Amino acid sequence: MSEAQRQAGDEKREAPASQPAPANAADKGFSSASVVSIPLPRVFGRLLLLKLLARGGMGDVYLAATTGIEGAERPIVVKTVRRDHIHDGSFLARFLDEARVQSQLNHPGVAQILEASTDENGEPYTVVEYVEGRSLADLRHRAVQVGARIGWPEAAAIAIEMGQALAHVHERAGADGTPLGIVHRDLSPQNVMIGHAGEVKLIDFGTARGHNRRCHTVAGVVFAKPGYVAPEVARQQVGDGRIDIYAMGVMLWELCAGKRLLSGEAQKHLEEVAANKFEIPLLAPTRGIPRELDVIIAKLCSNDPDERYANASVAATDLARVLAQAPAGKSGERSTRARISALMKTLWPHEPARSRAEFAKILKQARELRRENETPPASGVMEIHAAQMTADPTILGGTPYRLLKKIGEGASGEVFEAEHMELGRKYAVKVLSAAHAAAHDAVERFRREARAVAKLSHPNLVQLHDFGKSIDGRVFLAMELLDGHTLDIEAEKGLGWRSATRLAIQATRALEAAHDAGLVHRDLKPQNLFLTSEGELKLLDFGVAMALAETAGGGAPEKRQKGFAVFGTPEYMAPEQVAGEAVDARCDVYALGCVLYELVTGARPFEGSAVVVMGKQLREEPEHPRTRAPHAVIPGELEAVILKALAKSKDARYESARAMREALEEALRAPDRRRKRARAFAAVAVMASIGLIAVAGLKDKLHRTVTAMTSKPSVTTLAVADLPSQPPAAAEAPEVAAPPIVAVAAAAADPVPAPPVTAESAPEAPKAEPVAANAPVLVPVKDRDDDARRDAKPSRKHDQAAAPAVVAEAPAKEPGNGLLVRASARQSEDPKARLADARANARDRSTDPKALKAWAIAAMNAGETREARRAAEAWAVHDGSAEPRLFLAAALEAAGRRREARGALEEWLSNHPDSAEAKRMLSRLGANPEPAIKRNSRSRSGRSGQHQADPAADE
Repeated sequence: MSEAQRQAGDEKREAPASQPAPANAADKGFSSASVVSIPLPRVFGRLLLLKLLARGGMGDVYLAATTGIEGAERPIVVKTVRRDHIHDGSFLARFLDEARVQSQLNHPGVAQILEASTDENGEPYTVVEYVEGRSLADLRHRAVQVGARIGWPEAAAIAIEMGQALAHVHERAGADGTPLGIVHRDLSPQNVMIGHAGEVKLIDFGTARGHNRRCHTVAGVVFAKPGYVAPEVARQQVGDGRIDIYAMGVMLWELCAGKRLLSGEAQKHLEEVAANKFEIPLLAPTRGIPRELDVIIAKLCSNDPDERYANASVAATDLARVLAQAPAGKSGERSTRARISALMKTLWPHEPARSRAEFAKILKQARELRRENETPPASGVMEIHAAQMTADPTILGGTPYRLLKKIGEGASGEVFEAEHMELGRKYAVKVLSAAHAAAHDAVERFRREARAVAKLSHPNLVQLHDFGKSIDGRVFLAMELLDGHTLDIEAEKGLGWRSATRLAIQATRALEAAHDAGLVHRDLKPQNLFLTSEGELKLLDFGVAMALAETAGGGAPEKRQKGFAVFGTPEYMAPEQVAGEAVDARCDVYALGCVLYELVTGARPFEGSAVVVMGKQLREEPEHPRTRAPHAVIPGELEAVILKALAKSKDARYESARAMREALEEALRAPDRRRKRARAFAAVAVMASIGLIAVAGLKDKLHRTVTAMTSKPSVTTLAVADLPSQPPAAAEAPEVAAPPIVAVAAAAADPVPAPPVTAESAPEAPKAEPVAANAPVLVPVKDRDDDARRDAKPSRKHDQAAAPAVVAEAPAKEPGNGLLVRASARQSEDPKARLADARANARDRSTDPKALKAWAIAAMNAGETREARRAAEAWAVHDGSAEPRLFLAAALEAAGRRREARGALEEWLSNHPDSAEAKRMLSRLGANPEPAIKRNSRSRSGRSGQHQADPAADE
């Protein structure tokens, strides 16, 4: 497929223009209607509706004709409200907003609103000027089809006409002289009509901003086409008329280049535009346009709004100056309209004669119509709404609810504590805000939320009691009133990994219920997870939820929003959700992984603006949680669960919320199992050490006996000559080795430590084996099992260790005896040299707690407190006991960072309130350990019923 063909295919998929011609019979944002419930033609007041051109979310669009003297009829376009929304007061307000804004404009370059009123039955309609032509998107597509090239003079002529129309739109003032501040906001080729006579008209002001609008677009949803979105809009900044000037520059570039500016992924293009990484390619070297025109396009599309044209009229003047240098057309035309008209005749040689003939044929059939019955009268919504304006605003008219106080506010609605006036019962009533009540899409999402929640019944899901609409048009839903707060508050305060895991398990149970009911939440985040005062988690806000049947393609696909619309919160959106692909239950698994990551690390996986975060969700891997927050003591099993939930490919994630829950429960139990194994191993090691010491004592006693016998031959029956050349103890006693020595890292449990075993304090050696001056010092081995130290509760010995003492390096094994080690002969060496050796050893054994501990102690002895802190943090990652945390606190204190030292101790105490040494160190640092312990107590008291049934999961 050629580039031209691909571009043509892209443009065919774009929405057609909202100001239709009979030939293309389309209105931008609307789909063709194959079934018409009302017979046509028909009489509509003084108008004659001839043909349904399009039907869409807001109204029906008809080709119509004026009535009166025969032969004086002219074509017009009539827009009416859809029949199924005729009684929706908020919908009517939005329908009239487009007419209200567009009717203020009076310029040849803007399609005119001829009439905006209601018929005798109270139904609103608008009459719009009929443009005999095609949209700019159709023009580009037709050029590709017939193999014609749009010359730069014709492109400049179209841009000049657009610039003059935009200047009028932006500078238009009201009757009192105050600027109306109108900005189109969705300027694109589908919204620019090109007449066969050479006129250019702007259409579709449905999303335009103006001071006289009564309602607004949905917050957080961008209705625009990515290729024409200005950089400030992509950065989520408030723009002015210069966002339309940017779109005008893009369309001028595309006309000159003969292709779309947006050629790749829409999301990536938005990110590059927002980050000022996208530059408009020059066309003078490749397309032969004047260099002055390249300069104008670059200024129109500047990333910085202050560097663009301040108003469109100046841009039109500069374009006219460049167009004056162009040669005349084939027929000698030089004016802008003459050039555009000649281009239209080249592309559509049989228009407008064909469309005029079709109009005359339909009109002839309609003249024979008799007057038909009018549509049924409306229910008087407007009158009722006016009557309710004087009523008590706290009462939802026509409902039994009185609004007491506001307890929350979201992007689309407000939540009130309300009272049922008949029952006296309290509820949480969510009311769709007035700004969104007029938006059909917002109302539909609100109704979908009520239907979704009504299908569900689960302890971790909020219970819905009522849904409806008040007499004054306010849409509401009544839910159970909860006491507590949303989980984002807990995320700010910080949670231990155990508490966070238990909350995540409750969230998976809520997702299981939703997924089993065939729903995908699509907006899981801390703000939508409510933690009650009883410690129970509730999943809220199914406003953007959708059915699994729709996501899987088994049913009708979700209705696409016009332009570029993303629903969800970027920081918690799955990659396939960002890319606009089909989603399933695994997108909720990804979002829950993001939430759990934030709870245990205190930071989101990705930070930045919305556009930047969405790009990172697509392409970057998050930093590992244990690396992001080494102080949080996150177990490896929990980290593995989080990283699997955050896999970019949904096939690599957990296949369901149930599978993730089972993995979380296993990660929660894993440290307890390791602790039990470590205790059993420690008991075996102690028994083995006692046995070795006993055997060593027996060997020494036997050796003394034999020595005594050889020194007194008169007493023994053995002759000295009959004895072996080696001492009998060495020849006959079993080969038993004394336990090796280890370095003691903390003070002993007793306040006064026992003296170390040395050559002087050891039992007197027999003369047959004198002790050399450099003989190794032998002391019993201390239990150093990693698993036991990582997960066991802090012992009294650990609690009383004020700071790790200076210790010898791990000695090498004594040749010929694997269980004997030699005390380091390098204790007198320079501490810097010992630090270098310890650092190299830790680099080679980066996951060995012993090596990391030796490195930390050597750094402290050498006075390198910063390196000691780094070593202690690495040590803490691989050792779950109190020892590395206390060492880290001591290192921070030595470096003068007492506040951070207190923070590390408080974090440890919040999960290990029995650590006496941590309490003493915290008190010595001038802090009270009780608040941290109370936080731990509250966390324990708020556990769910499921946790209480599983004692193995307790701290």
